[in-house]
Amino acid sequence: MFRTVNLYRFYMRVTCNLLPLFAFAIAAYLRFVWVRSFATYEYDPSDYFGLLLLATVVWAVATDHYNVTSVEKLFAENAGVQGVFAACTVTYMVLLAAVFFYHSLSFSRVFIAISGVALLLLALLMRVIFRILVSRGIERGHATRVLIIGADSFARRTAARLSHTPVPRCQIAGFVRLPGQPA
Repeated sequence: MFRTVNLYRFYMRVTCNLLPLFAFAIAAYLRFVWVRSFATYEYDPSDYFGLLLLATVVWAVATDHYNVTSVEKLFAENAGVQGVFAACTVTYMVLLAAVFFYHSLSFSRVFIAISGVALLLLALLMRVIFRILVSRGIERGHATRVLIIGADSFARRTAARLSHTPVPRCQIAGFVRLPGQPA
């Protein structure tokens, strides 16, 4: 079961690190293909690849810091939305600062706004999809049997926390009483 959690974590991290590419593709389509009539001058697509590289690096660091790709926090109540929002905010604050200080190239502000909204929505959608996939995997899989060493209050708290954690699903097989501990 723990190997399965590591696989979910790997696939979630890979998918999450590809989200800036998808967000930039959506923004490029909406800004430069679908709404082409509002463009005042031509944009060079090669200018946006450096911005995509910066966005991907900052996004990877921010999602790791805010636990967006954490399988354990996938079922937390508000931690996912707050983490995704914080990671998007940090990513686009760094992008806007880079665009502001890099004057030799001009970037479309509409493109940056669309890609920010697309990244936020894609990250939330990714978390919903992985939550469904993990919950289906938990329903199909068998619970891991755990034997807890100790019978004190710490062991009881640990058993309660393990039995209520959705990933990985654990079944407490028993407690091993150590010498000097009450039964």
